[in-house]
Amino acid sequence: MKKQRRNKCTFCKSDFPESYQVVSNKPKYWLFILNRAPQTDFHSLIVFKAAVGHVSSLNDRGLPDEAMTELGILLKKACISIKKADRNIERILIISLNTGKGSQHLHFHLVPTRRKEPIRMVNKPREDGGGMFFLGRKEIVVDTFPDFLKSTTGNKGNGLIEKINTATKYKVKKNAQQLRTIFENIWVIGNKQIHRTADSRR
Repeated sequence: MKKQRRNKCTFCKSDFPESYQVVSNKPKYWLFILNRAPQTDFHSLIVFKAAVGHVSSLNDRGLPDEAMTELGILLKKACISIKKADRNIERILIISLNTGKGSQHLHFHLVPTRRKEPIRMVNKPREDGGGMFFLGRKEIVVDTFPDFLKSTTGNKGNGLIEKINTATKYKVKKNAQQLRTIFENIWVIGNKQIHRTADSRR
């Protein structure tokens, strides 16, 4: 049964995470990536590595205690890195639902929020980043935005949605490059400090 669930799992498939922008695979148990359909700029995922095993929840017997220790350090340093990448971020929501189709695999969403999430139409999608500005109105979210756009602009909406999707991919790639540099410096320095502290206690 568990093997069958793993075969259907998005995060256990052999082509994962090729379609995502990887920030870091340096942690032993976790993968730090950017969400390919972001709810907001720098929306990230922390995913338990499939190479270690398929783990569905925090109370899964296959989840080592060492992985939880590393998770705490990773969440802290990931949040620091995201805030360094964008000074307008006020806080970061850490969410673990694991209820989506094909995603019964332990992972966490890191969703940055800002004081005033801008609402604007995208005149130049490639420059503006596209597709990440619509949570300011609660009735318009990423999943419902295409229908909203088509209802207000008709067939013209299809072309704009395509431009937004292209711009979103471009922006996520650019964000991943920026975040990778920041995070990997913090991760290496932090781990050296952790190891020195652990050695001093012996």
